[in-house]
Amino acid sequence: MISARIWSAQILSLLCNVQPKLPIRFKLFVSLRPEHNLQTSLLHQGTYWGSKSYILHDVDASVVRGGIKRFLHSRLTKVAADYSKVIGPGPWPSPEDISALAEKSDKLFIFAATVVKFVADTDNPKSQLDLQVLEQVLSATANEMVIE
Repeated sequence: MISARIWSAQILSLLCNVQPKLPIRFKLFVSLRPEHNLQTSLLHQGTYWGSKSYILHDVDASVVRGGIKRFLHSRLTKVAADYSKVIGPGPWPSPEDISALAEKSDKLFIFAATVVKFVADTDNPKSQLDLQVLEQVLSATANEMVIE
C-alpha cells in the first residue's frame, strides 16, 4: 500500500513532468498541505517550467481573514436560505458572528469550513451556531488545535 505522502509526491511529479510536454499552454492550480517534501518537490520542479508558489501561511493574516470572512458569509448565507423557516427573518449570522469566526479561524480555511459543516449539519442551524459547544470550540484559537 502506498502512503499518502508518496502518492502525493508522485502525482505532483507527474503533473510537473507532463505540463511542459503538452501542445497547448495552460495554467494549473495545485493546492498542497504544508509538508516539506511536497513543497520541496514543487519548488524543484517549478523552476524548470516556471511555476509560482503562493504559500498561504506566508500571506498577511488580514488578507487571509478577509477571504475567510467572504467564505463564511457566502456559505452561511446559503445555510440561512436553506433553513429560512427555522432561522426566521433578519440577517443571520450577524456580521459580528462572521468576524468572530474568521478571527478564530486564524489563517486556516479548514477551521472555517468545519464550523460551516457543524452549523449546517442539523435541523436548526441557528441554535447550532449558538450552542455552548461551539463557544467552547471558538474559545480556543485555531493555532492551539491539533490538525492532522
